Amino acid sequence: MELVFIPCTMDGTWFDAPVIVKTADGGGHRLLANRLDIVDGRLCVIALRIEERDGLHLVRFRDESECWVRPSPEWVHTPADAEPVRVPEIIRQMMAA
Repeated sequence: MELVFIPCTMDGTWFDAPVIVKTADGGGHRLLANRLDIVDGRLCVIALRIEERDGLHLVRFRDESECWVRPSPEWVHTPADAEPVRVPEIIRQMMAA
């Protein structure tokens, strides 16, 4: 098992809004993230990769929800690559872009 940072989008305009992660089937998985990070300029949520099967990865989030995602080089990072989001203004700027 390893930690990964998966790109996400916010489902709202408030700092504590749910986020959405793109699932393996192209749908959206909504979750409540206690922590968001910025990795390579993208808003990300941390997850624990717990299983790999048929080229897909099962990940578990801090709210205990799970979903299958397609692996992507942009979300496999070490915690040292991430910068915690501390200021709601950063999120507003990213949503406006």
